[in-house]
Amino acid sequence: MVEGNWSNEKIRWMESFPDMNPNPIVEMDANGAITFFNSATQKTLNNLGFPENPAIFIPDDKVEILRLLKDSAESQVSREIILKDACFSENILFFREFQTVRIYVVNITKQRKAEWELVRKNDEITVLNERLTRLHNELGLILKYNKKCEEVLHHREETFRQAHEFLETVTKGTGVNIAIQDVNLRYLFFNNEYKKEIKRLTGKNLTLGTSMVELFREKPEEQKEAMIEWSKVLHGENINKIQEYGDPGKSHKVYHVIHIPIRDAKENIIGAGELAYDITEQVQIQDKLRETKEYFDNLITYANAPIIVWNPELRVTLFNHAFEHLTGRKAKEVIGKPFSILFPENYLDTVTALIQKTLEGERWESVEIPVLHKNGKVRTVLWNSASIFGNDGKTIVSTIAQGQDITDRKKIEYEYKLRAIGYAKINETLQEEILQRTISDKTLKKTLSLLNASLESTADGIIVVDLKGNITSYNQNFVNMWDIPPRLLESREWKGVVNQIVTQLKNPDEFQSSIKDLQSFSGRESFDMIEFKDGKIFECYSKPQKIEDTLVGRVWSFRDVTDRRQAEEKLLSSIQEKEILLREIQHRVKNNLELISSVLDMTRMRTRDELTNDLLTDIMLKIQTIAQFHSRLYESEQLGKFNITSQFRDQVNLLSNIYFKPGQEINCEINSPDIFLTLDQALPCALIVNEILSNAYKHAFTGRKQGVIEISGSQEDGQNHLTFRDNGIGIPDTVNLDRSTSLGLKLIRTLVQHQLRGSLKINIQGGTEISVEFPFIQGGT
Repeated sequence: MVEGNWSNEKIRWMESFPDMNPNPIVEMDANGAITFFNSATQKTLNNLGFPENPAIFIPDDKVEILRLLKDSAESQVSREIILKDACFSENILFFREFQTVRIYVVNITKQRKAEWELVRKNDEITVLNERLTRLHNELGLILKYNKKCEEVLHHREETFRQAHEFLETVTKGTGVNIAIQDVNLRYLFFNNEYKKEIKRLTGKNLTLGTSMVELFREKPEEQKEAMIEWSKVLHGENINKIQEYGDPGKSHKVYHVIHIPIRDAKENIIGAGELAYDITEQVQIQDKLRETKEYFDNLITYANAPIIVWNPELRVTLFNHAFEHLTGRKAKEVIGKPFSILFPENYLDTVTALIQKTLEGERWESVEIPVLHKNGKVRTVLWNSASIFGNDGKTIVSTIAQGQDITDRKKIEYEYKLRAIGYAKINETLQEEILQRTISDKTLKKTLSLLNASLESTADGIIVVDLKGNITSYNQNFVNMWDIPPRLLESREWKGVVNQIVTQLKNPDEFQSSIKDLQSFSGRESFDMIEFKDGKIFECYSKPQKIEDTLVGRVWSFRDVTDRRQAEEKLLSSIQEKEILLREIQHRVKNNLELISSVLDMTRMRTRDELTNDLLTDIMLKIQTIAQFHSRLYESEQLGKFNITSQFRDQVNLLSNIYFKPGQEINCEINSPDIFLTLDQALPCALIVNEILSNAYKHAFTGRKQGVIEISGSQEDGQNHLTFRDNGIGIPDTVNLDRSTSLGLKLIRTLVQHQLRGSLKINIQGGTEISVEFPFIQGGT
């Protein structure tokens, strides 16, 4: 029962059967274990002299029957059993949604005795017919024993009449219909109950010898169906089924119909019998129970509050849509799983202890338990629980709990506690005067003083409204902020004040819609920003007013944040102005450096001394490198960081043009992602690249027509890594790199060690490779 997701409504549904069905009902689960039997079962067993063991009504081949019901499309099986002198009809139904088998038991002892008596009388009639045949063959004896034959025939008629009266007596008022037809489909016998039903269905009076074909002539569909069924029976087939008659409504009835062939002593079929039990009321009860169950299932599934049910094994058996929203998990992910997946790991021991208490019958009353969302967030939920008991009313089979998400409320309560502390400090100066009052006066005036001081000392405009829309309190800040006329406040009508407020707002409909929502959900809190037509901006905060647990009204708080907003806008405008000024400075520095570079380039082009030309070229390249740096800085949208990789590309283009020699092809490749540095690191880095590339273009490929320079960079483990490699002739072994007086190497080493706070490595095997490593400074990403 527990594993079948039984709800509390299901338990009450089962317990209502004894009052609704006078016949025995036994129920077992999908494994064949008895889970329920009503009081009629117990009464029937006592009447038969059996012990109170409902297993007597369970089939010996229950395993095979359960398998048949589960695997086939059939949902019911019928059979008959004999206990002592009593005969019972069992209708075994399988409810797939609950994985439950229910056995409806009906005592048909009287009906069966009537049928057996009828068969016995038919056998007697058959014997008499055989005797009569022999008498006819012996014509002489017929005349001699004529009187005796008349007596026998009279006895036969009397016997048949007695059998008929017996059946009528047995079936009267039971809702059991009995009829017998011959092989020509003509009625040989029927009881009054059957006659009444035929009258209801066809409007005709049924008499002996009436043809069923003629009886249903005006109802061709019913005629066809009846002829097919009776024909099957006349060919030796037994029929056991549920049949509905009449249109839905008062005239609608449902019967359990049994058709059997009637045979003579030689096993020849001489007719067919019909036995029908009126089960309309039973079917109606089942339909109502099913509707009730569906109603309560939907009520729980689609309830606004999170609802969960777990069994004694602490596994979830029910999980509604609201709980899915609370946890981010679908019901199919949770049903059958341990409850522990729904709670934070550090709270599992506490939750387990609380749940164990519910299995001992203890109820939760507003217990706070955190619930773990699928995304890892934790929500605080206020819980109430109840135990679900088994048939004995003592054994707990499940626990149902309903929750309320109070996470946001807890945050607001914490903020209000902080505010309350602040208010308490403001009112400490009032304590001297309050202590001089009497005890009763002290309590009253302390409360009034705290309320008034809180309302009037705060910078917020506050108004309090009760559930009927009447103003119960307000402070002067509220009156001043909204310019409320005294007549509106004297009327104490919140609606009039709202009408005064909305005339000043830029979006009045939005404010009124917010008020309507809060009226519909009186326990909800809200926070909005309100903009006036004249440009003012208010913060609006609303919270339910409660006395203990009773909701008595709502508190509205308004705060003027216009000055704060204007200050923020001025600050933003000031930042933008400074950014424009800085860009203008960068632009002018770039122009001045380019002017100096142009003058040096003109001077370099006019000089004939090679040493002077090289010196001017080095100076010009350094100045152009700095000019490129300021140019990129001017174009950048973010002044706090610099894309050094793009700077490398600009320098390669500049140097390849300066040092271009006809007949010599030198390719420079850059294999690096975009690396962003702070401004303090970017300029030294650019100057280092200028020195390394200049030396490579001038000296690395002397006497060669082709060459390759490769630049690579990366940012890893808090360090910037730059590597410059060429396949040129390399630095001679005679040069001491650590003590070299070369201006270029000195400049590179100085920039790396003192400006970048990094390290420098030079490898002269197979060309020249220079590696620079310096710390990554936050702000360059």
